Amino acid sequence: MAPAPPPSAAGLLRRWGVVCLQVGLLSCVFAAWLAVGSQWRLPLPAGLLAMLTVLLLLLARVLPPASVQRGAAFLLRYIALLFVPVCIGAVRQLPLLRAQGGAFLLLVVAGALAGQASAGLLAQALCKKPSTSPAPEGFES
Repeated sequence: MAPAPPPSAAGLLRRWGVVCLQVGLLSCVFAAWLAVGSQWRLPLPAGLLAMLTVLLLLLARVLPPASVQRGAAFLLRYIALLFVPVCIGAVRQLPLLRAQGGAFLLLVVAGALAGQASAGLLAQALCKKPSTSPAPEGFES
């Protein structure tokens, strides 16, 4: 099988235009929640509310997945760049990390384990079948 020809300039421009529009749509949802959150002093972060809004729109089939798929994939591909400032900060505080690094590592691991354990217990509790209610007619437990 012959290799696929390289995409044309018009195809690349169209693809990047779609990515820009989708990232813009996601950014508008985030900006809307930033404005609402600052006006109403909501205790939840705008990013979480924006993510839940997009999820609900997708689940309700108001927003087709194709309308955010490329933009979301683009953002996920480059999310590691957001952690560069954190790494630079860690390098700048190297003496502190040398002195307290073990305690920081223990805190991070314990926090991650506690979060995973509580999420797992909550999921099990929510998925547990009620044992006191009888089965509906036609269904036997």
